Amino acid sequence: MFYGGLNFKFITHSLAGHSGYGFGVDLGLLSDISSVLKDKDDSILWIIHHLRMGMRASVNSDKSWDSGHSDPGFIEMKVGASFEPVLFYGGYKWIVALSIDNVRERPLTLSAGTELQILNIGIDSIAVRAGINNYYLEQRDTLISKEDLNKGASYYSLGFGGRRGFLGFDLSTSFERLGTKHRLSFNVGF
Repeated sequence: MFYGGLNFKFITHSLAGHSGYGFGVDLGLLSDISSVLKDKDDSILWIIHHLRMGMRASVNSDKSWDSGHSDPGFIEMKVGASFEPVLFYGGYKWIVALSIDNVRERPLTLSAGTELQILNIGIDSIAVRAGINNYYLEQRDTLISKEDLNKGASYYSLGFGGRRGFLGFDLSTSFERLGTKHRLSFNVGF
């Protein structure tokens, strides 16, 4: 089973009393590997549900700041995998995910996280999430070592979300080197 998606975005940032904006587009592809392997007789498959692999390509425009400065746009490729370990009691769903991010002229990074969904509580689900974002794996195109890139950086994130029918929301907070980042999104499934 294969899925695809397209996302158009308007990007805004504010820093030290200045604001900037830009535009971008994402293309994503997802494959549910476990559906392909479902008919195979493999003793390990009973413990992993919904093994998925995916990729995302992003193109972002230059970001224009009100100070007249412009940050260059970039092209990004991300590949990842997720799976759902079997929980032996109902009402919960656990997801574990891992991804590697490759942005032109930046070091390769790793992100990993987990999500626990609480089901059947009057709405379709509520999810609680935690993870680590953009842990540097290499020193590409920089004089700073990967150890120094990761030193003193806190890339942890926490979040939660909910879904009712085809409507959903997500709220997350990331604790990063330049400060705390908050994200709020609303989504419609169809």
